[in-house]
Amino acid sequence: MKRIIFVLFTIILSACSLLSSNTDDTTWKVEKNEDCADFTTIKVFQTLDNGALAHVCNNSWNTEYCSGMVVFVMKQWDMKLWDERVLTVPQDKCFTYDGTYKYETKGKDVKTVPMLGLGYKYSPKSEEDAQTRLLTRSIDFYKNCQLNFANEKDKTLKSEGDKLCSCLEKASENLFKQNDNDVDILDSSVEYLSKVLECSKKYPKAAKAY
Repeated sequence: MKRIIFVLFTIILSACSLLSSNTDDTTWKVEKNEDCADFTTIKVFQTLDNGALAHVCNNSWNTEYCSGMVVFVMKQWDMKLWDERVLTVPQDKCFTYDGTYKYETKGKDVKTVPMLGLGYKYSPKSEEDAQTRLLTRSIDFYKNCQLNFANEKDKTLKSEGDKLCSCLEKASENLFKQNDNDVDILDSSVEYLSKVLECSKKYPKAAKAY
């Protein structure tokens, strides 16, 4: 359910960025993302089933010894994770703080560390940019859903999970109609959000597991 809440929150913010822009269609008020972390590189030291624990690299140009704070990064469908792997965010994006993660050390101590997500450094610069971001987010959302249930051992939960993912995929199919200059980003976003909520209500157990 954490992913669903997160994607709804980010899509609402993206859609509402249209309201904070100027009325001129060609001029948008571009603002910096205040949730961006002040580092750009992390180094994995332990790979887990749902993500990885990593150290923050204080210097992106020297990643041999990264000894900054410990963070958790959730696995994404297009992300390859292994021990000692160095992850650096793309130029237009940044690591964002998205809650916390608890894990148990070898000494049986319970640690709570920041959970990292990936966001854009700045708000959309145009309506086309905003549409692209929303569409990309929706595609990542259902692909991550497929990844989440790919190795599920509970056959009942896996079956419902697969149906949830399929529902989320269909929800994104008509997010924006091609070659339609009259598409309203806010209306499209609200319609998509409504469909996502319908999917989560239709398959509650899978939504909770996701």
